Amino acid sequence: IFNSFANNENYKNATDKYNNTIKGGMTSLKNTIHDKLADIKNLEDTLKNLNNALEQEKVLDGEIANLQNEVESINKEIEKLNEKIAGFGTDIESLDKEIAKFGITLEALDNEIASLKTEIANTKDAINKMPRPEYKEALKKQLAKLEAQLAEKEPKREELNSFVTTKNELQAALDKRNEWKAKGEEVITQIKTKQGELTTLKNNADGYVTTINSIRDGFKQELKINQAQDIELMAGADKGSFTFYGVIDDKTHDITDKVEIPSIIETPAPQPKPEEPTPEPEQPEQPEQPEQPEQPDTENPDNGGGDNGNNGDNGNNGDNGDNGDNGYEGDDTVNNNGGYDARLAYLNYKREVLELPAEEETSIEINEGREKGRLCIVSDNAKTNNPCMAITY
Repeated sequence: IFNSFANNENYKNATDKYNNTIKGGMTSLKNTIHDKLADIKNLEDTLKNLNNALEQEKVLDGEIANLQNEVESINKEIEKLNEKIAGFGTDIESLDKEIAKFGITLEALDNEIASLKTEIANTKDAINKMPRPEYKEALKKQLAKLEAQLAEKEPKREELNSFVTTKNELQAALDKRNEWKAKGEEVITQIKTKQGELTTLKNNADGYVTTINSIRDGFKQELKINQAQDIELMAGADKGSFTFYGVIDDKTHDITDKVEIPSIIETPAPQPKPEEPTPEPEQPEQPEQPEQPEQPDTENPDNGGGDNGNNGDNGNNGDNGDNGDNGYEGDDTVNNNGGYDARLAYLNYKREVLELPAEEETSIEINEGREKGRLCIVSDNAKTNNPCMAITY
């Protein structure tokens, strides 16, 4: 029977068709797929890597968001401290200057006060135990001095303690703000590090996509993905077809390394306390000036003088202002500067005795047998251009 089939022409043709065309085509297809196994494996691994990168991106995005929120919270703490520091209205340098004015540290002043309190307690105890009144009185005086010293130091201590406390509180606020600022800068550094990881992840994803799309392009060209290919059939129709199916669209990703990097808000330095303006010293009230005494009319004296043009009748002294009794013939109307003094002329004319106020003084000098008087005004109650006038008696 077999020989009869083997010798049958139709059977022989069918066998040749199967062996050469159908079987050969299947073998060729098998070899083609086998050659692409490495690419298929690479494609599968690369797709997995890309998916992992997308998952890592989600994790990094979450971590970066948490860090950004942390910086925002830190800035709120810094803002509170900024307000607190500004509320002091001064700076450390200004407080140090105020503290230095006391000339003593708070610790040293506390020691002095403690020593005074101990000495006061001991003195009180000694007073209670002292039987002799005179010694007890001395101890009481000593106690009064000690208590006076304590009364002086305690307010000083309170004032100094106020400056020291303010300085400590301000310094603590500044230190705390610096701590928050340093922590914020550290968090910002972490954000930048995460951004660097995103950049690496994005670059890796770009490589994965390039590899995947390159393998797919090869499959599309060599395997004719999604294209019907003719095959021979054993019976019936002369030929049939088969198709390789697969994804032909290019693979992409949306990983980005664009990250908003926050910043720490400004931390202004505390401003020094403005100096208070120095009050101008009060001007003392000027005392009211007394009325000036009327000056005699020296141009035309009308007090009983002679009619011969002399300087007034002075008794028996002649017409040249002679002082008769002492033989002095000088003209008293000439002052020491060599000029005419009308006031002296008037005094020579009147020959009156002047009553001086209590604050004025008269000096007498004897010169060549002549008795002369010198009137000096030293009182503030009388003002004159020439405070001293020479007269003769």
